[in-house]
Amino acid sequence: MNVDQFVISLCLILFLGKLFGEIFQRFELPEVVGEILAGLLLGPSLTNVISPDPTLTVLAELGVILLLFSIGCESSIKRLYQAGGRAVSVALVGNCSGYCDGREWCLLSYRLNIHRYFSWVCLNSDEYWHFITGVG
Repeated sequence: MNVDQFVISLCLILFLGKLFGEIFQRFELPEVVGEILAGLLLGPSLTNVISPDPTLTVLAELGVILLLFSIGCESSIKRLYQAGGRAVSVALVGNCSGYCDGREWCLLSYRLNIHRYFSWVCLNSDEYWHFITGVG
């Protein structure tokens, strides 16, 4: 990708991401959903206006690092400690329910005699996710 295409791509990403985020915020929906929708619209899934590029990938990873750093700076250890019991219970319920759901799906697949297909889909889901989304 040459410099002109990179700058245009970056401007489109920032403009449409912000625009869709603002639109979603006005409808009292999370801004992130609007930004994801802008990415789907611009990316290879729908219009392929912007194709994945190593430079954009590095910038995206830097953005995630800066976001997480910012969240860390805004967090308070005192508030985390106060929410400790609730946070641990939510984490345990989330993890246990995921495990139990997976276990139930496995048992159901054996009862319906489709366990071979279920295992195959689980093992290959990552590859098909990359194929369907065009990411990775």
